[in-house]
Amino acid sequence: MLCTYTQVFNIYRGSNVGNSKETFLVSVKTEPVIAQIRGGDDRLLPIGSLTESKILIDASLSTDPANSTAKLNYNWLLSLSSGPTINTSSLQSLATEQMFFTTVPFLYLNKSSLISDSVYHLFLNVTSRRRGGKAVSSTSQVLRTTSTAVPVVSVLGGGIVNE
Repeated sequence: MLCTYTQVFNIYRGSNVGNSKETFLVSVKTEPVIAQIRGGDDRLLPIGSLTESKILIDASLSTDPANSTAKLNYNWLLSLSSGPTINTSSLQSLATEQMFFTTVPFLYLNKSSLISDSVYHLFLNVTSRRRGGKAVSSTSQVLRTTSTAVPVVSVLGGGIVNE
């Protein structure tokens, strides 16, 4: 963003001997908005073995570094990429709450509305209002659904590993 700034300088030598008016061109650079969805770029959802009825999609790590107190808007779009075909009106029944153009960074999906062994793409636009306009950042996440349980690996210990 470019701005002009005018400053009047008063010149003193014991008393005011005059003034000078100078105009400057100032360039202000701000950091971009950061859109981020927890769980990485590719997430496996074992919908056949989950005990919860809803799946949480969390974008609370999204931020506007140029304005840490800014209220962010979240625009979500979920589309089925592979698996049985569904129409656009069916997409609205997938989310228990529609989060389009809100300041809530969470999206809840009904696991019963997702199709097993399919691939979904979740797109997120995060918008922050700034002086002189708004800033937008985008990210996406692949959601792979499976009807089988996903093994959980636990690492115990804390000893030293020899190199």
